[in-house]
Amino acid sequence: MRKPWWMRQQQQLLLLRNCSSSSSCCGAAAAAVGEREQQQLLQLQQLLLQQQQQQQQQRQLQQLQQWQLLQRREQQRLPQQWQRQQQQQQQQQQQQQQVAADADLAFAKALIFGYQPLEYPLWFRV
Repeated sequence: MRKPWWMRQQQQLLLLRNCSSSSSCCGAAAAAVGEREQQQLLQLQQLLLQQQQQQQQQRQLQQLQQWQLLQRREQQRLPQQWQRQQQQQQQQQQQQQQVAADADLAFAKALIFGYQPLEYPLWFRV
């Protein structure tokens, strides 16, 4: 497998540094090339760091957006749940009122028409 270009440049830089000890002319050329290579590697490292920071910021932004979405859903769900509970309570109250009204009507009929105690509805029996 072939190495990435920046790794190959690092290897060339090491070779040039080793070459610099053999002759002064070759050493000056190697130093110039080596300095340029070092600047390129530094730029590459800075670029990689910027990319990593951008990716981290994107992940954080996505996490924040997901959290906000969950919060919105929860806020929408709570009023619906509260509304359902209110409706159930109202229905129970209406049923209780209806039962009470039926009992009052049955009791009034018993008083008016003179029903015997055995003819009372079951909920009147003690």
